[in-house]
Amino acid sequence: MVSIAEAREFNQLNTVVDIHAHPVLKTYLFDYNLCEMHQNPLPVIGFNPFYLQVDIPKLLQGGIDVVFVVDFRKESLKNGAVDNTYYTSSL
Repeated sequence: MVSIAEAREFNQLNTVVDIHAHPVLKTYLFDYNLCEMHQNPLPVIGFNPFYLQVDIPKLLQGGIDVVFVVDFRKESLKNGAVDNTYYTSSL
């Protein structure tokens, strides 16, 4: 069994990557600000699909160094061809 002190030391000595945070979709759908800490408005429910559990303050608090994020881009047809124009947003 690993102690909390050993886990914290391991975390500090290594780069921690979260590959399952996926904040982008809910940020887009529900207009969340990732720079603000969010609390679950319905804490009695174990799973709330409308609640964003990930935000930058929580990631920093948890010692996460890197977040793997998938970028969803809209594709549209222009003159019969797929238009892969990049859509960007900022925090």
